[in-house]
Amino acid sequence: DVAGASFNWGAKVQQWGCNGTNAQVFKFYRIRDSAHNLYMIINENSGLCLDVERASRDAGANVRQWGCNGTRAQQFWVIDSGQGQYGKRQIVNDN
Repeated sequence: DVAGASFNWGAKVQQWGCNGTNAQVFKFYRIRDSAHNLYMIINENSGLCLDVERASRDAGANVRQWGCNGTRAQQFWVIDSGQGQYGKRQIVNDN
């Protein structure tokens, strides 16, 4: 969920109860020429990309929305958890 259904760059992304708004709808776009499951994740409401703040590699780093820029802070692996399903905790930043 993008906090407050914000359209602002830097708005935080958070866990939130399901509420049916576009603040909770994300589209996954496969990165061109990616031979693997590498994606940019874009919020339907704002049109902004998920971004690991300051390209941090630290556990617990903030995820926010930001203008799409193609950096590794905005590239995520979607790891197949088996049986053709993608489970929670299976989205990993490429940074």
